[in-house]
Amino acid sequence: MATVRDELEQLQALPDASTAEALLREALASLLPVALRANADALALQSAAIDGARLRPRIAEYRLTAIADALQLDDLEFLALTLAATLELDPALAAAVSMLQGSPPQRGPERATLGLIAAVASRLAGFSEGDAMKSLLNGRALGTGLLRLGRVDGATHARTLELPAQIVTLMLGDELPRREDFGEFSAQLLPEPGFPLPQAWDEIAEAWVQRIGGRPGVLVLRGSDIASMRLFAARIAGSLRMQLAEIEPHQSTSDFSHCFRRSPALPAWLGATNALPLIALEAAPGERAKLPGGYSGPLIVLASAGTALGGSLTGIEELELPAPRAVDRCAIWQALAGRAPDVQERVLIGATHCGIGVLAQAATLAHTQACTPAVALARTLRVQARELAQWAQVSTDTVAEDALIGSLELHRELDLLRARCFERAELFASLGEVLRGRGGVGVKALFVGASGTGKTLAAQWLADRLGRPLVRVDLAGVVSKYIGETEKSLAQLMERAERLDAVLLFDEADSLFGARTEVRQANDRYANMQTNYLLQRLETFSGIAVLTSNSKTRFDGAFLRRLDAIVEFALPNAHERRELWRTHLGARHAVDEHALSSLAALVDLAGGHVRNAVVDAAVLARRRGAGELIVYGDLVAAITAELAKLGRRAPDGLSSGGM
Repeated sequence: MATVRDELEQLQALPDASTAEALLREALASLLPVALRANADALALQSAAIDGARLRPRIAEYRLTAIADALQLDDLEFLALTLAATLELDPALAAAVSMLQGSPPQRGPERATLGLIAAVASRLAGFSEGDAMKSLLNGRALGTGLLRLGRVDGATHARTLELPAQIVTLMLGDELPRREDFGEFSAQLLPEPGFPLPQAWDEIAEAWVQRIGGRPGVLVLRGSDIASMRLFAARIAGSLRMQLAEIEPHQSTSDFSHCFRRSPALPAWLGATNALPLIALEAAPGERAKLPGGYSGPLIVLASAGTALGGSLTGIEELELPAPRAVDRCAIWQALAGRAPDVQERVLIGATHCGIGVLAQAATLAHTQACTPAVALARTLRVQARELAQWAQVSTDTVAEDALIGSLELHRELDLLRARCFERAELFASLGEVLRGRGGVGVKALFVGASGTGKTLAAQWLADRLGRPLVRVDLAGVVSKYIGETEKSLAQLMERAERLDAVLLFDEADSLFGARTEVRQANDRYANMQTNYLLQRLETFSGIAVLTSNSKTRFDGAFLRRLDAIVEFALPNAHERRELWRTHLGARHAVDEHALSSLAALVDLAGGHVRNAVVDAAVLARRRGAGELIVYGDLVAAITAELAKLGRRAPDGLSSGGM
């Protein structure tokens, strides 16, 4: 039957009613009993009454050849596909087939049965009807879900062959549908990146494409930046001259083992669109994600570094993409921002560690809004950080350069930490082999000090200096009473924070990362397992994490040794307290310098308590009348109340200090 497809395809080129003599309808007409040939519906199969332009199988327009080639259908299956497609879209021919398959006066189905297709194949190419039915039942058209058997009780030859609705939609559209639904799953075609990917990524993509040569193969990409890995997958699809289609479950799951079997039209749709399937797995720590079975073709899987994989697929290759270099980031920026960054801008762009998809958004914003890279990056990162709202709060505060009051030693340590964060991309490049092999780009710092000494303020100061959003972890949103949920939430939070290169703040971090306890009961064992996982995940975190605590004795010594910086926040001395009063009061007050010096000398409050007292004093001033300035008496009353909250009494001489 080697010529059937060629002869069917020639129907598309015939311009007039001579298509009435076409193979397909000729074979159908030959099956008509003599008694039915005068029936009005039978005229659709006869040359005298046919409009060839309307009735001929529109093979090219329906993309049938492309679909058949993509799924490697044989000629018999191509014939079945052509007949099924024509009947779906041509009511006159469907009516004729219904009459042909019926027992007058009863009509049969409007879709072709296995028996009818076998009879047509016998007429066209001498197949035995039994062999034709056997080939169809065991062929790829049914196996991939391109065609499916109708649910009809009775003999096998009476079962109809049907096209899934998604394939009919694909045939009818002028453009390929970007998204289709397949029951429990959906598939969405993704565009190729409109900017250059890192050179090392291109080389990796080309090497993998050369190795598989279009044959079945599974590539597992490991990393936290799912968005960047999608861009790399699109690059691979382009090298294979395919499109990229991401398969997504309608409900969150890490079990994709049945996605092709439960959605039989999905493999056919992938073949018809010439698409490379992609799945992104999100599994909880310790949970095994299941890869799909029942698919013969290249497949790309995105997974985090700690996701364990299971399933029946073989030939799996794993790789982790190298971090983009500064030159790669600048090339992306230049391609999308419309101009080459200057020297200072190149330093800024090269020092970012956000995902390249986020970087591309920032570059596009810089082009459309005509803003600087610093402004575009800050705006983009802040907007993107809203996706962390489930587990954390994105700070909207800003801290001026001189707003952080502290000792010279504190400022020296914070400046060193800022430099470490800014230079972390190239820090290990010039060091010894042992450090280049083990050094990561993450920076972890512990801020230790009494309540109110400025630890959270310093974290905001650091984020502002780096041009990154400060993301404050909400322990209520992370910690769960259910086993494994805390680890899962924290893993998802940290992966997204890495993609945004945000500064992650864990206030009162000892509640999550504190020292492990002696196991006396079952929940102690689980608490220690949770702590172990959190400590390990923080160690591999490639972003910037700031932990705060009132005491470092609450942490394991082994954990403290793995921190990049431990910054001590001492209670302020008299000079620092004077600066705290001055910066908090601002300009609208009537307290002279002598009074401020007295307050600083008499009252040893930390910055957080100074803030509370100034706010209370402002309330007292307003109670006297709108526009009233804060006076010394307001401060005395507010300080007395703040000390009472702490269980302390006001020092002698406080009330007369401003006199």
